[in-house]
Amino acid sequence: MGTIVNIVDYIETLPTAKRDKLYESPWTCQAVLRSLPPLAKQYILRLLWVERPVLKEDMDAWVRDVKSFGSQHRAALDSLEQLGIIQQYLMEANRVGYCLHQAYRAQLRWSLSGPGHLAQEAPPGVQDSAPAMDDLDKFAHEQWEALQLYILTSSTDPPAMPADVPAEPLDTHRLLVSAGLLSGERRSRRITDTGFQFLLKDNYRQLWAFLTEYIRDAEARSGAELSSVMSFLMQLGFRRVGQPCAFDALSSMERRIAAHMMQLGLLQPFRALQAGSSLPGSGGRGALYFCPTRLASSLCGGFNPQAVVSNADVAGGHIIVETNYRVYAYTSSPVQVAILELFMRNDCVLPNLFVGTLTRDTVLKAITAGIGAEEIIDYLVSHCHPQVAGRSPVVPEVVMDQIRLWEAETLRLRASLAVLYDNFETPDLFTRSCEYARNLGVLLWANTTARRFAARDDAHDQIRAYIKSLKEAAGGATGASKAPVMQVLHAGEARQHMVAMGPETCDSQPGSAAEVRVPPAGTVQHKTVPDVAG
Repeated sequence: MGTIVNIVDYIETLPTAKRDKLYESPWTCQAVLRSLPPLAKQYILRLLWVERPVLKEDMDAWVRDVKSFGSQHRAALDSLEQLGIIQQYLMEANRVGYCLHQAYRAQLRWSLSGPGHLAQEAPPGVQDSAPAMDDLDKFAHEQWEALQLYILTSSTDPPAMPADVPAEPLDTHRLLVSAGLLSGERRSRRITDTGFQFLLKDNYRQLWAFLTEYIRDAEARSGAELSSVMSFLMQLGFRRVGQPCAFDALSSMERRIAAHMMQLGLLQPFRALQAGSSLPGSGGRGALYFCPTRLASSLCGGFNPQAVVSNADVAGGHIIVETNYRVYAYTSSPVQVAILELFMRNDCVLPNLFVGTLTRDTVLKAITAGIGAEEIIDYLVSHCHPQVAGRSPVVPEVVMDQIRLWEAETLRLRASLAVLYDNFETPDLFTRSCEYARNLGVLLWANTTARRFAARDDAHDQIRAYIKSLKEAAGGATGASKAPVMQVLHAGEARQHMVAMGPETCDSQPGSAAEVRVPPAGTVQHKTVPDVAG
C-alpha cells in the first residue's frame, strides 16, 4: 500500500484522461480545493474568474519576498501542475502563461456561486428517528474497530453489513489482501509488514488507504466509472454529520457504495418511523435512511490536524508517556490494547486503563516486524491524552531518542553477498587487483598483510577478468602459478575473518561495517580463476 493520505495524493497517481474526468464533478473539485496547501488555494481563487492565461512573470510578481517565500511559491505551482489544475500555455514572444483547467474552473465556479450545495433539511418526522450524535460516534467506532481487529487477529470476523440493508456485503478480506495488509485465506490469514504500519496510522490515513483500494476494486470489478464513484464519496463527505439521506433516492450504483460505507462505519442506517413510503421487505417500518458519521466528514476535510476527525472520537485510547518509559492508555478498546502490545510490554490491564512499558526487546520486536521508530513515536503523539496535548513535546524527548537509538542498533550492519579474494602470489598482483575493486566502488574490506580483500559479488566477473588479464600479461615471464581463490562467505564467516585480523584491516569508514549479504542456503562455494599461464 502506498503513501496516499488524501484525495490530492490519489489524483496525482491517475493518468491524465481519468484525472480530467474527475474534474467534471463539483464535489471532487471542492474536495481537492480543501486538501491543497493555503498558497495553492489562493492561486486557484485568483485565477478562477480570469478567462485568459496569466503570464508566469505576473504570477511570480505575486510574491514580494522571493528570497523567503520563493520556494513555497514554486512548490504551490508544481503541485497544481501535477494535479493538472493549472495548465501552461505558450503565448506571444514565447512567453509562458498559466490558466485553470477548463472543467475544474467551470465546476468550482458553479459550486461557489451557484446551487453547489446539498439540501440540509430532512422531511418531516425523519429527523426525529435519526440517531443521536453519540450513537453515530459509537457506530463508527464499532465498525472501524471491527476492521482493525480483523487485521490484528485471525479469530475475529470483519465488520458486518447492518441489518435490513438490501445490498451484498463488501468482501473486506479480498480488499485487505489486495491492499497488502493481509496474506493467506480467511481463517489462516496473517498480517503483513504493511498491515502493522497501517494500524499505527491515524484514522484519516487508514481511511484513505482503504478507500483507495476500494475505488480501484469498484472500477475494475463492477465497471463503474471512476468519476462517478469518487463524486458520490466526496458528496457523502460534504454532507453534515447526522443529516438524514433517503436510501431509495440513490441510483443502483450509489446504493451499493452507500451500503459498503455503512459496513465500514462511514454511514449509519436507520428507518424513519413516519416516512410516507417504505422499501419492499421493510415490514412497514418506514423507508431506509442513512446519516454520515464523523468518518465520512473527514473525507473532504483535508489533512489538517484541527479539521480532521480526531482519533478519540472514533477509536478511543488516550495515551500518557512518562520519562521512565511507562505508558498509560485510558481505553477499553481491545484494538488499542492489541496495538500497544505490538511495541510495549503489557504490565496491567484494567477496565478502562492499560499500563505498559517501552522496553528494548519489545521495540526491537516491533522493528523486526516492519514498524519503524518514527511510526511508533507518531502513534504515541497522535493518540496523546488531552492533559498532555499542550505539552511540548507530547512524548518526552528521552523516550523518543531512546526509541530511535534502539532502531539504530538494527542498522549497524547491512547484509550483502560478498566474494573473498585470497592466495595472491605477489604483492603487486594483490595491490593492483585491490585498487581495481576500489575504483569500481565495490571494495568492502582489505588486509594488505594477509593479501586478501572482499568485494561485492555483483562485480565478481569484472574483477576475475581483470585478474586474469594481469596473469596473462605476466604469464610469459613467471610461468604457471597458483590462481587466487575467490570464496563466497556467509555473513558470520566474513565477520570472523575481519575480527580475527583486527579492526585496522577494515577498509570501510570509521563507524561503518563491511557489507556481507547472506547467500542462499547451501554449501559455501569456492570460485577459482583458471590458470592461464603456460
